[in-house]
Amino acid sequence: MEATVTDITEKVKGKSSFVARLREEVGKVIVGQRFMIDRLLVGLLADGHILV
Repeated sequence: MEATVTDITEKVKGKSSFVARLREEVGKVIVGQRFMIDRLLVGLLADGHILV
């Protein structure tokens, strides 16, 4: 089964709200480091390694 652009767009919209909430909560603990938080989340969500 091939995914259409519409299907993928809907999935991204659903996941983006989760990531936004996660970024907001982490931002309460790590203040003033938005760039680092974004990179950490990219690494974690992509199942990669992170060097900070």
